[in-house]
Amino acid sequence: MQGWFNLRAGLLGLVALPLLSLGCAPEPKKEEPPVPQSTEELKQAIAAVLQETKTPGAGVVLVSRDQVLWTAGIGLADRATGREVTPETMFRAGSISKSFVALALLKLQEEGKLRLDDRLRDRVGDVEFANPWDESDPLRLVHLLEHTSGFDEIPLREFATSVPDSDLRESLAFDPRARKSRWRPGRFFSYSNAGYALAGYAVERVSGRPFDRYLGEEIFAPLRMPTASYLLTDTVRKNLATGYLEDGVTALPYEHILGRSSGALNTTPGELAHLVQLLLNRGTYQGVRLLKPESIDRMETPATGLGTATGLSAGYGLANYMTSYKGFRFHGHAGALPSFRAVYGYAPDHGVGYVFMMNANNPEALERCGKLIMAHLTRDRAAPAKAAARSEEQLQSFSGYYEPHTPRLELTRYLDRLLGIKHVTVENGTLRVVGLADEPMSLVPTGETGLFRREDDPVATIAFVEADGEFYAVSGMPRLGNYRRVSAFYAWGQGVVVAYCVVMTLSAVLFPLVWVPRKLLGRMRGVRHLSVRLLPLLAVVWIIAGFGLLFAGAVSNPLERFGTPTVWAVGLCVLTWLFAVTTMAGLVQALRARRWEVNRWVRGHVLLVSISNVTILGYTAYWGLIGLRTWA
Repeated sequence: MQGWFNLRAGLLGLVALPLLSLGCAPEPKKEEPPVPQSTEELKQAIAAVLQETKTPGAGVVLVSRDQVLWTAGIGLADRATGREVTPETMFRAGSISKSFVALALLKLQEEGKLRLDDRLRDRVGDVEFANPWDESDPLRLVHLLEHTSGFDEIPLREFATSVPDSDLRESLAFDPRARKSRWRPGRFFSYSNAGYALAGYAVERVSGRPFDRYLGEEIFAPLRMPTASYLLTDTVRKNLATGYLEDGVTALPYEHILGRSSGALNTTPGELAHLVQLLLNRGTYQGVRLLKPESIDRMETPATGLGTATGLSAGYGLANYMTSYKGFRFHGHAGALPSFRAVYGYAPDHGVGYVFMMNANNPEALERCGKLIMAHLTRDRAAPAKAAARSEEQLQSFSGYYEPHTPRLELTRYLDRLLGIKHVTVENGTLRVVGLADEPMSLVPTGETGLFRREDDPVATIAFVEADGEFYAVSGMPRLGNYRRVSAFYAWGQGVVVAYCVVMTLSAVLFPLVWVPRKLLGRMRGVRHLSVRLLPLLAVVWIIAGFGLLFAGAVSNPLERFGTPTVWAVGLCVLTWLFAVTTMAGLVQALRARRWEVNRWVRGHVLLVSISNVTILGYTAYWGLIGLRTWA
């Protein structure tokens, strides 16, 4: 699934002190590697990246519209046996699986069996989902495909549940909580695997055939992908590479995904390249037409979301989104599982594309190798003209502070709204966007009111729009997200409160350097004097311990450690309760200390720390983090 392990970032911040990253500076830009001029140079460059990132192996295929330009297996499919990657080696494709679901629904639409605008209740009414705006803004199939349903991400316990060959209908009944619209459907892009699990079931219901059978007969067969499967078949079991964690050493067993239509595809890079050629040839593969050109155009173009009404055409279409590389426009999709990463991309303007699949969940390796491949494919080509940068009279109307509005994982909203604030200002005819720890970004006006592009984007990728009395900066690009404008008072007020809490927390950790020696030397008398100092400190200790537990668990295998009731998950739950209890006890003692013979500076400091702890407690309790059961 796309960004499966991006959930790790949310886990790392669940109980961490907000804005502990205030001191983090953006990483300096790394020097661009030389452009590989030949496939041999490309192979050597990719092999070097795999070695540097400890990634065992990868498969690569480059294609044009009519031929395979180059294919290579690099490194090991299995470290234990020394098995090398070959053209027959299969990998897990993760969320690239979604592209085939979209193809299936487009094919069913061409056959007149459904319309993408069909109401969801008319197609999969036997599955539980919720939409508070059903009367005015019903959920539709297209909202699932473009991730504009407003659904939350599926819970950790579903990610961590592995059931072989599960029935799609039964899988959807496992935990329906994520399938509730958090805003009006069709408004904002927010990636959710829950939507594509439901979309796969729609294929099954409309076609009258099991999902895997329909994909095999109607999509894989004409694309000549005989080994491709969403299930662990004998062929997959024989040819699948062993998957590893990000360290490239820790092997993981095969995980059966409950909603497998969202991310369970197993295939070879060579077979997946047939999809790339189908898209380059606008629906035809080796002379056989699978879809009309209009369907491929639709696949590449988002039609829902607030930005599309203003003319924003770049973003997430139907399991197909645009990315840019030095002005070149690529379409495609990426995928990630706990032990695999993959990506396919193609440049429609130049008729070339690629597939890259590897057997470790290492995002750095995927990004670096993807850039090397795109650099090679575009080495002798002139970048297309970018959307004109025209001056816009009302640039100042877009300035201000913006907070993240549509988190992928609702559980991390509390952290997103603290760490994700952006400040937009006008500078030299562009909008300058600065985040807390992000590298500044410039947005160039494209001449159409409210539409902007990043400096390297060939077309507009961000739109500023007004809706329901609010002002938003929206995008369908997976890495950009959607933001809501807030007042300067809100942004600065929030920042001041957070800074106060951080300073008080740090002081609570340092203060024992003073009172512990005094206690040991007998200069501090009575249990009450000790409790006034100790309880606020213990509350801070539980916060730090919770963060440490999350970090230690999330850097390895968070799905296993937090998706089930392990010592990691239960320990985290217990620590949040300990924090709550000691925070309140500390506040009580701090207030009572006014009647005791305690140094007034000590009383004042302890009270300030207790107020900070209570502030953190109130905020985290409001967002449901106290007593959090990540496995529930």
